[in-house]
Amino acid sequence: MLANLAIPVIVCVFAVLLFRWSYGKKYGSVFLTPPGPPGRLFIGNLFDIPTQNAWIRYREMSRIYKSPLIFLKVFGANIIIVDSLEVARDLFDKRSSIYNDRLDLTWSTLLSPYGHRLKEMRRLLHQEFGVETVKEYQTIQIVACREMLRQLALCPEGFMEHIRTSIGQILLRSTYGISGEEGDHLIRSNEQCVRAFSASSGKGANLVNAFPIPGTLPDCAAAHAFENINETAEHGYQVKVIRDTLGSVYGAGIDTGKTLTFYRFLGPLDRHAQTVSTLYTFILSMVLHPDFQKKAQQDIDRMIGQERLPNFSDRSSLPYVDAILNECLRLHPVFRLNIPHRLMQDDVYDGSFLPKGSIIIANNWSILHDESLYPQPFDFNPDRFIKDGRLDAEAIDPDIAAFGFGRRKCPGRYLAKDSLWLSIASILACFNISNAVDDDGTLIIPEQIYEEGIMR
Repeated sequence: MLANLAIPVIVCVFAVLLFRWSYGKKYGSVFLTPPGPPGRLFIGNLFDIPTQNAWIRYREMSRIYKSPLIFLKVFGANIIIVDSLEVARDLFDKRSSIYNDRLDLTWSTLLSPYGHRLKEMRRLLHQEFGVETVKEYQTIQIVACREMLRQLALCPEGFMEHIRTSIGQILLRSTYGISGEEGDHLIRSNEQCVRAFSASSGKGANLVNAFPIPGTLPDCAAAHAFENINETAEHGYQVKVIRDTLGSVYGAGIDTGKTLTFYRFLGPLDRHAQTVSTLYTFILSMVLHPDFQKKAQQDIDRMIGQERLPNFSDRSSLPYVDAILNECLRLHPVFRLNIPHRLMQDDVYDGSFLPKGSIIIANNWSILHDESLYPQPFDFNPDRFIKDGRLDAEAIDPDIAAFGFGRRKCPGRYLAKDSLWLSIASILACFNISNAVDDDGTLIIPEQIYEEGIMR
């Protein structure tokens, strides 16, 4: 009897194994998902989601499980952490067509789901803030930067406010053509609006509604966009795309950093001003590392003297300023975890099954602190980007992770980096940045404490 059953049992087992192998090879399989901590019944990995310093904890998981991909599951939702530059490029760049989606938060370009509307918003941003078109806004950047220098000289202790105002002026003037007293009023009033917006979790917030669109626009992104509206298409829809797109430019550049409950089990995620935060990091780094400050100032004095201020035409002759900017972006990235992507279809990567609908998050901080890419990664050292007095072409540019990946990479990065470079070069040319002192004359050493969230 047992002998008669042996052959059918063997055949059945073989058939099951063959089916599992072929199904997993073609479609993936739950048994082939990337490694990760074991979950609990019903709640999965809820208690494995870090509430603080998530980027550090995810890096630890990657090393514990010896995998660049970490898989977590919370109440049925799949979360995949990417902890490697190579894997991030493979997924977000090479397979961008299926990794472009976002969670269903459609009120900004940054978080809009993938689709026709997002493509139109991205096209507009690339058209108005691409690597070549941003040169049209250099005069705006210079005027705002010079005013910031004047304010720094008059009231150095208010440097944080002066920086925020300068970046706000650049964004408002280049985007909407708004400047002067009206621009200053909008910067103040919209910071209040953004605080209220960022503290809420509603989907209907629309920053651009707070901006009045002047009847006659000077040369700016809004003027260009409205000139190019196709009258034969749906006019109202195009206007809304323009409003939403340009409204997100201001929000991404000057936001305040209050908590936004973005996705409940991912913890409180908030947005902070990327350009502003990087300038704060620059100020802090120069206080803590005066030798690098002196080195940059010597380059500026040698190349352009002390009779004029740096201009964009000086950039190629002042590589050390770019090196300092790169190191600020690398050591203290504003986005420590990348804005979550959503996988649009089942995928298989290096033998691991990645299910459709998974939330894919790149660990930007871990990538930018990878010892194989940046030796002694926790040291502030602009020299890592310099070779023979020039920017080292072989050094890994922190742009690889600092501004996102793939087609969702920040389209405003060219304007941001131009503004950052000009501000850093100009401040270094005009001022020495040093420690404050207490009443006894003792130097005050500032602590490196950041307000953390989706942007720090």
